[in-house]
Amino acid sequence: MENQKVLEDEMAKFEDWYRAIIFDLNCNIIAKKNCDKLKDGELKEFLTSFDDRDTTIGRGFMFCGNHFDAHRFHPPLTYGRRGGPEGGPDEAEGICCARLDKDGTKYFMVITYVYPIVSARAISIIPDFLKATGCKTNFLIYIFNFFFSW
Repeated sequence: MENQKVLEDEMAKFEDWYRAIIFDLNCNIIAKKNCDKLKDGELKEFLTSFDDRDTTIGRGFMFCGNHFDAHRFHPPLTYGRRGGPEGGPDEAEGICCARLDKDGTKYFMVITYVYPIVSARAISIIPDFLKATGCKTNFLIYIFNFFFSW
């Protein structure tokens, strides 16, 4: 992927995302935004999040010390939330894990978002981020078809 500073500078421009992180299959962090509370082992859970729907929905995600319920399983996306509709990052937060493939190398991108941002907005701008950073992946085609073919 691109260098860390370029990716993190671009992530900072995406104000609709509360947190964001990109990592590889070895859980090496490529770039991150507002992930200071990330705990050891949390990224490893995402590596298997597309293996089995029932396991992912049942287990949910741990990210930055918080448990998120997973309620959507649409590889290469799976997403969910924690808390209720009010509050902000301390009370409620949505999450999405996207599986990316760049030049034959697999990566994962996790974003979170807080009210008033909803999944339809936060997830649909992932391709904008990838385009802005020069990451042309098959994910771009998938996500545009998923969100804009209705």
